[in-house]
Amino acid sequence: MQTRHRGISVLHSLLAEESEPSATGTSERKGRNPALIQTRNTNLLYRFYYKSKVERKLYPDSVSELVKEFHLSAVMIQKIIQAKTDELMLIKKEQPSVKSLKEKYPHMVW
Repeated sequence: MQTRHRGISVLHSLLAEESEPSATGTSERKGRNPALIQTRNTNLLYRFYYKSKVERKLYPDSVSELVKEFHLSAVMIQKIIQAKTDELMLIKKEQPSVKSLKEKYPHMVW
């Protein structure tokens, strides 16, 4: 019976050590940076506008090309487009030229 109690006490000491760092109050935010996600989504909307309006590609073709460019699933790209329809309408109203897109996003091939 003594070995059983020794195992339990080791287990309790291990659990107690794991909970100590969280008790200090220095918790880090885990996950992706919201500002970077917003930048990516805006970039994606401009690319979608370019593919659908400037290159005149159909919706499924535009989405499939964005899947390759942004390494996201087609469903995720469609969710982003649906969630950001207001922003997309502003881009459509703005009607950016290829020259302005090249200036705004010089790292992309327009």
